[in-house]
Amino acid sequence: MAKTINIKEKYFRSVMETTCKIGLENITVRSMAKTLGVSEAALYRHFLGKDQLLSETYFYAESLFWDRFAAEIYSHGFSDTLFSEILEQVWIGIFNYLRADDVLAVFLLRYRASAEYTDQIRNGSTLTGSEMEPVMRIFRSQIGEPSPSGILAFDAALDACVCHVCRGLRLGAKVDPELDRKISKAVSEVFMAHYTA
Repeated sequence: MAKTINIKEKYFRSVMETTCKIGLENITVRSMAKTLGVSEAALYRHFLGKDQLLSETYFYAESLFWDRFAAEIYSHGFSDTLFSEILEQVWIGIFNYLRADDVLAVFLLRYRASAEYTDQIRNGSTLTGSEMEPVMRIFRSQIGEPSPSGILAFDAALDACVCHVCRGLRLGAKVDPELDRKISKAVSEVFMAHYTA
């Protein structure tokens, strides 16, 4: 089983890298098999087709993101600091994490803008799955149960933060700590305002 997971992780990473080079819409099972140096049949043993390959890659990328988000929250602790202020610091840590793994950042941005992601939203399979559960446990313990608008607000915050990082990467801009601080404060305030609304 562990070997299968490692093989899939290799596939997922390759899909993310290929997405950065040629775009999501140009990926096919055939092209990925060629890139990976395996037969199409080998990929079809793990995935039913392109849609499943891409969606599983997204869930893998999302789980990396949420694991890091939870780790960032725990690293700041839960003292008397307002949770909104903790979130501001967490987002700054996430900015740095995504800048260090630009392949992950670009893949998240492109997939979340795709028709595949829109279909997942329609089917209710985003942001409430097991990938986000470690973060949701923290939110529930610190600020209560989320409302539907809270989940949408967090989804929008994630989009804004990933766009901020990817825009900087695309422009080759130097990191601006003040801009990071302003964006993290803004998205945290919007999220906190909508979380239980």
